[in-house]
Amino acid sequence: MSGDGFSGGRTWVACAVVACVSLLLCLSAPGIASAADVADASTTDAPSLSSDLAAGSSDALDGTADSADSGDLTYLDESDLFPGWGEDGLESPDPSGAQSTVVASSLSRRLDAYMSTAWPKTHVPGMAVAVVGRDGVIWSDTEGDCGSTSEPFVIGSLSKSYTAVGVMQLVEQGKVDLDADVTLYVPELDLGAPVSVRQLLNQTSGLGGYQSVNQAHVVSEQGAFSYANVNYDLLGKVIERVSGQSYSTYMSENVFEPLGLTNTYASLQEAVSAGLVPGHRSWFGATVADGFVHTCDDDAWGQEPSGYISSSLSDMCSYLQMYLDGGEGVLSGDSIRQMFSSNVYDEGSDTYYGMGWTTYDRGGELVQSHDGQVENYTASMCILPERGIAVVLLADLNDTTYGNYATFTMMSDIITLAMGEDPVVAADETDAAVSAGDGSADAESSDMADESADGGSDDSIQAFLFGTTLADADSGEYLQAHLGVDVSCLVYLVACGWQVALCRRWARKMSSEWGTTRGKVRLAIAALVHVLLPIVLLAAIPEYLGIEWVELVGFVPDAALVIILGSALLVLGGILRLVLWRKASSAEMAA
Repeated sequence: MSGDGFSGGRTWVACAVVACVSLLLCLSAPGIASAADVADASTTDAPSLSSDLAAGSSDALDGTADSADSGDLTYLDESDLFPGWGEDGLESPDPSGAQSTVVASSLSRRLDAYMSTAWPKTHVPGMAVAVVGRDGVIWSDTEGDCGSTSEPFVIGSLSKSYTAVGVMQLVEQGKVDLDADVTLYVPELDLGAPVSVRQLLNQTSGLGGYQSVNQAHVVSEQGAFSYANVNYDLLGKVIERVSGQSYSTYMSENVFEPLGLTNTYASLQEAVSAGLVPGHRSWFGATVADGFVHTCDDDAWGQEPSGYISSSLSDMCSYLQMYLDGGEGVLSGDSIRQMFSSNVYDEGSDTYYGMGWTTYDRGGELVQSHDGQVENYTASMCILPERGIAVVLLADLNDTTYGNYATFTMMSDIITLAMGEDPVVAADETDAAVSAGDGSADAESSDMADESADGGSDDSIQAFLFGTTLADADSGEYLQAHLGVDVSCLVYLVACGWQVALCRRWARKMSSEWGTTRGKVRLAIAALVHVLLPIVLLAAIPEYLGIEWVELVGFVPDAALVIILGSALLVLGGILRLVLWRKASSAEMAA
């Protein structure tokens, strides 16, 4: 056979290979590859517990955490791991805590200096962040689009702790039994197996990660931690049925108003009317307020109870003070304690998930936290119970390539500063310990870089972008990160578009080679490129990322657009080939 016979075929195969490789490079770039984590959307979480703590030893916390089995769940011994919590909140915060070791004015100066340098490096349009103690706000700051501490943001999965508060109120009133089947309160549910209220709170129900309320069904092992928004959306239904009120009304009357939260809403429509800070999504590196609005209904993956409450910085400070003060009349100290101590081990991250809160060890100190990430906002909050302080950060951007990692790294740095340490010095000390062969520094270094997104990010990606602290980042890293993804997308689209340009040539060759072996091979290759490849791209890529199309479009709209356009070009090329082949064959027959 002559080389010319299959030159076109080789071109098609080369284009197909380039297209697939380019797309995989695009999807494997740090941010887009993490879209699989977004699926846990917003799951928690922050740095891991040490291996000793995960195994049941808490020497770092000056106690022994004997595990106690409760059904299929493994709980930590709260008497050892939660020494500060009592009926009146944190009864005896460590006197070496941040409020005594770091003078408030000094801390404010350090944090102001840090923010002036670090915030521009996040490329986040608007941000609000604060450090709060039992007696009030220690320090706060708003940047960019956020003009005041009273402007609300969508807080993502920080919403789950609010929902847990609502459920625990009903438990205290004797209206809800934590170990009762959820169908006792929402009888029409058919989950395929008994699921208790406690399992929903602890994320151990076995329900699917992408299920909506209308799809809720047990699909995996019960008793093991598996993050799913539907757990908390079902808890929202429990609140509604037991209280006889809508979720929004119940939360407003029983949680928001008693705490004096005047800019917190369990309704997106109310939040927008109250001046919600516009959310942004990343489109090929450009932060765009594109007007995206998540639809909260029973067919949606995620509703207000799991991820779409909106709150302002000042309200979040008051909310966190409620925990530090033992419930402030909204919940009893015992219920607050249960929200942290009634938890289950997450083998995937060496953390413990309670009721809307994650517990982990940070350099020997207990931390309770939760992160939030929705389509156009990110958020993070944590409590340092031994110090009697809390930290919260709200941002109006979801950027899975760079911005989210920067935001959560900033949160980690602020926690470090609030603890009276310097993140840059801490990083240098960690590096020195590693060089000296101190194996314990590895875990400490991991703790320094907070995990991104609620799905838990890859710390190595943050280290790649920023080192250990955001202070390590330079001004070109944002551009470099997005440019790599954008070039991959462009190469992929050019490769797919080239198939359209080759249509006329292919049709002429097919009309003359039809019936020959070369013609059959050429047709088979065309079917592979223009039929099978688009099907694989559209069906397999969400599976590869671990995310469904509706979430892919919401969380990484630029990547979703590229995939769809590329597939459309391939299909268009196939249709044009057939049309032009038929015309060429008709012309030859007429001649």
